[in-house]
Amino acid sequence: MLARVREFVRRAVRGEPCGLVLWSQFYGCGKTHLARAAERALSAIPKPTTWGGTTVSAHFLKVSQFFTAITDCYAKDEPVQPYITMLAKYPALIMDDYEIDGFKNIEWTQRQFNMLLDRIYESTPLMLTTNLSPENLIAAIGGRNWDRLHQMTGDDGIVDMTAIPSYRTRKATKWN
Repeated sequence: MLARVREFVRRAVRGEPCGLVLWSQFYGCGKTHLARAAERALSAIPKPTTWGGTTVSAHFLKVSQFFTAITDCYAKDEPVQPYITMLAKYPALIMDDYEIDGFKNIEWTQRQFNMLLDRIYESTPLMLTTNLSPENLIAAIGGRNWDRLHQMTGDDGIVDMTAIPSYRTRKATKWN
């Protein structure tokens, strides 16, 4: 899986649209750790901007932050598209913890995620972490979104980390 994260970073640095999904039904196996490592690796490579400065090469956000920001737009009667456009401007997007817990309306979350994927799937590298199996992720994000996400990742970009035990549990049992 580390090799796949490295390949994602390499492709993102080259500006290639690509994707990577790190999943495990368990917690503490390192999905977020690897996502943060990819963010740091990408952000260590400053990209020049047209106004002479540099910009960060990756944006990390929790999936819950994504949906909260969209909910806030609707609550303030503001358009969502500027937020989606802002996210799409990052050279790479890393979204952590796609879960279905707490989402009251799956169809609504699918539509919001679809707006983002529509905007980035041919241009912006995307890494996604989740505790959902591919089958459950398909149910959560919808078939159309899965099709686009799968196009970004390819078959080898859906990484199963289920066999890795929780580092928190290992740490706790070490002291017993």
